Parts: sequence; structure tokens; C-alpha cells
Amino acid sequence: MEYEELAPDEKGAVPTHTHLAKDALSGVDRSVAIEDLAHIGVQKLVLDRLDKAERLVSSLDGTKSKLHATELQLAVTSANLTRLQNLDSMQSTLLGVGCLFLGFLPSTWGNHALTVVVAVGGVALTWASIISKKEAK
Repeated sequence: MEYEELAPDEKGAVPTHTHLAKDALSGVDRSVAIEDLAHIGVQKLVLDRLDKAERLVSSLDGTKSKLHATELQLAVTSANLTRLQNLDSMQSTLLGVGCLFLGFLPSTWGNHALTVVVAVGGVALTWASIISKKEAK
């Protein structure tokens, strides 16, 4: 194995491996002429490479199906997140408008019909916001 050279001024430095062979035939020249294909050794080498390629393709097929399943789950989760964000905005708006109506209530004491409408509307909007918050959890 080859070792990386270290600078002499580094104290306590440990040599690191720069190249680890993955295959016993990794250093062999891979160019093959047509005449070479008649030899049994070359045929075995080609068949070995073909087997490795087929194993790699089959493992990548599993990875591809996992990728599609993950992408589908991501799309569903994103849609759910968008729905929850919209629901939260609606709940906050209901609460704000309901509290606005209830805050406006003292200025409507002179008009009985308007006071009832504002009070019922404010309470209804505020309760709708609170109930929808509980339902969302």
C-alpha cells in the first residue's frame, strides 16, 4: 500500500493510507482486443465484471424504489404542513376578529340590536377559533 508523505516538521504525525484497493484486479489493464476474448481468463474477467454490474443494478433498483417512496411521503407531508399552516392562519384570524368584535362591544351599548349582533358574533368567532385549535391537535 502507498503512504502519504508527511512533512518532517510535523511531530506525532501518523501516515495515512491514500489508496485502498477495492478489488484484486483493480490494477489490471482493462483494454481488451477482440482476439483476447478467446482466452478463458479474459472471459472470466468479463463475466466477473458483468456479475458485479448486475448486483449493482439490482441494489440500485431497490434504492430507486425507496427514493420514490420517500419522495411520495415528502409530498404528502408537505401538503399536510401547508394545510396545517393555512388552518393556523384561519384560527388566528378568527380569534383576532372575534376579540375585535368583543372589544367593540362597549361602544355599541346604545343600540340594542347592534350590541346583540356584535356580542354573538364575537363570542361565536372566538369559540370557533378555540374549538378548531383543539380539533387540530
